Amino acid sequence: MMNYERREIQDSDIRISGYINFVLSEGLSENSMDRLDGMMSVINGAPPPVSLGVIKRELELLRNEVILEMNFYCHFCGRKKKGKRDECEACLKPEMMPETNVT
Repeated sequence: MMNYERREIQDSDIRISGYINFVLSEGLSENSMDRLDGMMSVINGAPPPVSLGVIKRELELLRNEVILEMNFYCHFCGRKKKGKRDECEACLKPEMMPETNVT
């Protein structure tokens, strides 16, 4: 489901689309985005024309559109668990296993 109001705002400013495409294609973390924002301020001698808050908000909205459901499964028996840190009700294995699969 598409949020048309948000999409119209994004399409009205190509800088937002360009910034988001760069962040996603390069796999930048929020820390890297903060550093990039600071570097743009130094290079331009003024804050960037698009605030980092707008970019982070747009990225969060995109994540919500893409990730529809998360399920967690027991590494040992493969049964579905209620949550990532919950014990498996079938085999009662420890809750924190680094091999826990998320789909």
